[in-house]
Amino acid sequence: MSTNLLPYVHNRISEIAEDQLSVDQLTREFIRTELGFRFLVVPSPAEAFLIERRLQRGEWNAGRPILNPLLTSNLALVEK
Repeated sequence: MSTNLLPYVHNRISEIAEDQLSVDQLTREFIRTELGFRFLVVPSPAEAFLIERRLQRGEWNAGRPILNPLLTSNLALVEK
């Protein structure tokens, strides 16, 4: 569970623990109400992967993302 989501679920931990409430559903609701996202149609999965990596490295004007950035220590693994 993301630390960004914790402030929104702190009072519902018992429901989650008892499987009365889905963390996946809460995450989906959090993303749609609190975050912004965009999509781009590209011709191939390989091109989508390259764009994703560039975004994660912060190569576009918006800078590195807060959620799911590519860590510097992981760059060597990805670029091999």
